[in-house]
Amino acid sequence: MERIEDRGTRWGLVMGLILMGTVARLVPHLPNVTPLTAIALFGGAYLPRRWAIALPLATVAASDLVLGLHGLIAFTWGGFALTGLCVEGIKTTVPMRERRYERMHGL
Repeated sequence: MERIEDRGTRWGLVMGLILMGTVARLVPHLPNVTPLTAIALFGGAYLPRRWAIALPLATVAASDLVLGLHGLIAFTWGGFALTGLCVEGIKTTVPMRERRYERMHGL
């Protein structure tokens, strides 16, 4: 996995994901079925650590302002921020497996 280093590309990606996640939470959907967890995982994997936390929080904040604030904000927002942070451990192990696979198969 390569990080997205270009600032313009990163900024456009972050803003697009925030917009997509916010809209996805606002349109009718099945309970607990939104792409927000996938956005948090993707952000944690491909963006720097600060964006791994800020991306899901900004998405949840934007949609909660429209949906209405509630008493469980700390748990909801914390869960999505934690999801982005948990990917830090995955980022360090995945490239090792890819390199091992390439060595085994002579790639």
